Amino acid sequence: MRADIAACNLTNMHPPPLFIIIAMVAMSIFPALVTHGTVYVEDSDIIDETWSFTALGHQLPASSVLSQVNGAWYSDSRVDWRSENSNRYYANPWNDPTQVPGFILAWDFSRSARRPISFEVSDKVYFSSSSSGTTVKIEWSTDLIDWHLIRTVSSTGTDLTSAVTSGPIPLSTMEVAPTRLYYRVLFSTSGTFGNGGLATQWGRSAPDVTAFSIRFDLEPAAPPPSYSIEGRTLLRNGKPVRGVFAHWHVNATQMKDEPAIRAEMRKMKSLFSLRGFAFELGWNRIEAARGQFVFPEEVDRFLEIAEEEGLHVQILLTPHYTPDWVYNQGIDVRMKDENGTDINGIWLNYSPSSPAALQWQGEFQSRAIEYYQRFSSVSGFHLTNELTYGRSDLWKDYSSWAEAVWEDWLTTQGLPVASLPKPAEASIRTVDWSRFVRFRQDMLTDYFNTVYAQATAALDRFIPVFHRHNWYAASDAYANRHGLNFDPAENLGDCTGGNVYGVNEIMAAMWLSWQRPVNLTETSLPSLADAENGTLLPGSLNSAFLRQFFYGADIQTVYQWSSGNFYPMLSASGGAHPAFSNFSTVVNLIDRVDGPLPEIPDQVGYLWPRTFAALRSAEYQHLQHLFRTIMASSRRLGRTPVMIFPGQVELDADPLHSVRLLHVTRHFGNDQDILDHPALENWVASGGTLLMELDSISLPPTWSGIQMATGTTGDIVAVTGGPLDPMAAIPATAGRQGFARASVTEVWAEWSDPAKTPAIVTKDHGDGKIIAVGTAAFASLPHSFYAVIDAGTFADQAQSGESILYYRLGKNVLAQPQEATQAVTSLPASWTAAASEFWSIDRDTGLATGVAPSGTTSGYITFSLPVGSHLLVIDRTAAAPPPPLLLNAVSRKTHGLAGTFDIPLAVTTTAGGNDPAAASPVECRRGDTLTLVLAFDKPVSSLEAAITAGTATVACIDYEAADRSVTIHLTGVANAQLLQITLQTITGSDGGTAPAPATIGLSILNGDTNGDGRVNTDDVDLTKSRAAAPLDALNFRSDVTTDGNMNTADVNFIKSLSGTSVE
Repeated sequence: MRADIAACNLTNMHPPPLFIIIAMVAMSIFPALVTHGTVYVEDSDIIDETWSFTALGHQLPASSVLSQVNGAWYSDSRVDWRSENSNRYYANPWNDPTQVPGFILAWDFSRSARRPISFEVSDKVYFSSSSSGTTVKIEWSTDLIDWHLIRTVSSTGTDLTSAVTSGPIPLSTMEVAPTRLYYRVLFSTSGTFGNGGLATQWGRSAPDVTAFSIRFDLEPAAPPPSYSIEGRTLLRNGKPVRGVFAHWHVNATQMKDEPAIRAEMRKMKSLFSLRGFAFELGWNRIEAARGQFVFPEEVDRFLEIAEEEGLHVQILLTPHYTPDWVYNQGIDVRMKDENGTDINGIWLNYSPSSPAALQWQGEFQSRAIEYYQRFSSVSGFHLTNELTYGRSDLWKDYSSWAEAVWEDWLTTQGLPVASLPKPAEASIRTVDWSRFVRFRQDMLTDYFNTVYAQATAALDRFIPVFHRHNWYAASDAYANRHGLNFDPAENLGDCTGGNVYGVNEIMAAMWLSWQRPVNLTETSLPSLADAENGTLLPGSLNSAFLRQFFYGADIQTVYQWSSGNFYPMLSASGGAHPAFSNFSTVVNLIDRVDGPLPEIPDQVGYLWPRTFAALRSAEYQHLQHLFRTIMASSRRLGRTPVMIFPGQVELDADPLHSVRLLHVTRHFGNDQDILDHPALENWVASGGTLLMELDSISLPPTWSGIQMATGTTGDIVAVTGGPLDPMAAIPATAGRQGFARASVTEVWAEWSDPAKTPAIVTKDHGDGKIIAVGTAAFASLPHSFYAVIDAGTFADQAQSGESILYYRLGKNVLAQPQEATQAVTSLPASWTAAASEFWSIDRDTGLATGVAPSGTTSGYITFSLPVGSHLLVIDRTAAAPPPPLLLNAVSRKTHGLAGTFDIPLAVTTTAGGNDPAAASPVECRRGDTLTLVLAFDKPVSSLEAAITAGTATVACIDYEAADRSVTIHLTGVANAQLLQITLQTITGSDGGTAPAPATIGLSILNGDTNGDGRVNTDDVDLTKSRAAAPLDALNFRSDVTTDGNMNTADVNFIKSLSGTSVE
């Protein structure tokens, strides 16, 4: 039997709701001047999805100290009401023109698990005959910006009392269920309020008579969002957290101004289509006194508003706002210079080697994460910001803590203990300084990883936690002194976070190697400014953000939102800064890329040597030039450069296997153990191409079999008729190394010495090969050299030549001419999809225009585009939403007044689970009807249910979107049987459909209270032992008659079935 039946409502399936009104008698309970204008509703106040507030007559005070919002008295924490010595309790306008004629009340549901969906309000307005030309307007709002009229009442020159119940008024049109409702009363007059204001009154009543009441209908609040990471994309409820954020310097005073805060958030969306923002929450604000954690109410409301406005929030729990008490605990945790003087680091003033300081920082960040993870708008926590030791260009921390860690590190390495070398000793104590270079990496890595571990331990559910590194400083050797090798195999973090001062290929290659979501903060947009006049053009800005997205930066944060000297997004007048005038173009285009970032096909890699840990700035400049040279070719191919770190080779990590062509230069030294590593050999044998510079010191891998020849002279000359012919002769730039001809597969070029010693050779190895160049020539080799390698490595190449750079993410492509006079003319058809969109982006304005290809030829799509414009291809192939997943199922019955009790059932799904046939729980309770309640990971709109074993009939199916459940009602259920229900075509409300069935299994055996498959004296004795006990989750199975009691009726029923069993 099968059923695919619409929702039904069977009599007595669900008990009728109880309606209870909770009355809050204002002035009879609270002392004068303490009744709050904002009423916080708790779960304990709510019964059966309703909540009511009732106030007796009382009067608002005539006080000018109350906060004023929207032309009425209101405070985020309270509006004080007071009882007068009078039999009349009311609010009225005062004739004094300095008084604000009105007030606002608020109800807040953020502390409960419910949200309002509608409300009904009853209020009273009174005018005496002396009130003329007067109007009372009553309105509601959920945001203190958009007000909606409930009713207006006007004076008539006679005594008038208007008592009206309005509603129910729905709130269901809002995208996100509100946490607050505001009620506003405004008094206005063109004549007179009368009698000093007393002739116009709201809520006029005797002390014991209701002056005002409001009733809310509620629904469960949306469950907390589920965050996950798929590849290099952060997902929130299965959808990418993607786009552009702003860094917002917002203070406590601003947060308390809710209308202004909402207006700013809406401006973020309306002007720039921003997806969220980041803000700082300093340690000194949360823990101003040791161990006293205070979480400001205005921050709570700030995060709630962000959720209601549909914005993601990242919180910077920055330790550099260090509270004073950290330095007054009797432990000197300060960072010291080489002379023992206290110094300030860059965004860290205490020594990260101090156990006490590290513990205190961990306590602050853990408590903050534990608290703020409950806010649905929070999508990530930053733990540090551009952390660097010392305020100058020197790496400083010569505290006793750093000295102790240094000595421990030396001991662990099996090295003799020595004092920390000082910068002035770098050229004298060369061995110690070389060790110090490695030590400082390990020390900072340990600090980052310890902080990360402390923070993540505080999470109840996954939310990304990561550091905001300074990627520019890491790659540029911390301004002439010390670089950092951010090896992803050693550094922990859920995302690759960091500040950048303009992005270049080498930095992009570094963070892509982490294979994590990339979260950038663009700290210095002037680096993108026009070189001639220093003006940041919208076109160059949009181009940079698109390019960074194709580098893999799913989230890009603009520094900053509204003030400062880093090209704030807003102008002085509050509109868009001219540089951002068309910024929403790029944001909306990025948003059209559906789903997680696709894998980058056949990447081009650069093997990052360990010596880069000590790279100095001058060497870094050479590296930049070298890297641009060797990687520009890959960009012309639409390949993405990526760094491969030594640790990734040692771990045989995924990034290595995403690379098809791997460069190794000799200029900074090779790591011979990495070149000889079996993982690298297996990568080549599996089809990889290893392109290497070699000399007498930098040797080929031993497994390659390539043998070096003696030094030689002359220039590099292509072999006639070979792959490089007719490449022009190339002078050697550093060293001349030859290769033994018999040890290689093919010679591409030779030295111009009499022996014609091989200079560029190949050696086949399995399905791959090694290409060896006998000099440091990568930076001087022509484009034709790389074109030969590319042609032999990659099948699909662009036709536009070296003047166009291509960026690819799956079937999404960005083509950018390097010069304003160049144009994109074609793309390989294999780079695009049938559902591709094509956009031409103006080089200067940044505006995008939809375009169509001009034709096709020989496997290429052609275009006729304005010169200088960029081409963006977006793959709009619809990605099917994931199918609903059956999490669990229960058999539910109501046991009289004792309530409902569930028996968990066996479930098998495509994601795994129990086998219903092997482990079938027993439903022992009397009756030939069953109610099966199924819990899914998302709302289900339809499914087919079939009885595939046993006897029963599917009567109907109910679907409940709010709690993502499905209820199947069965009738005609026979006793003593194995019952199996198969679910097919399970379709989510988002259209996702399960490709394979799920099954639910149970045994039906009335009276089998112990669930062993047999009804006998064991069941009788068990039930007798529970007689007269109140029902609970442990004993309810003995109430086989489901009347809410365990008594002789249950015992007799079990006895009547003694001897029955189910196999």
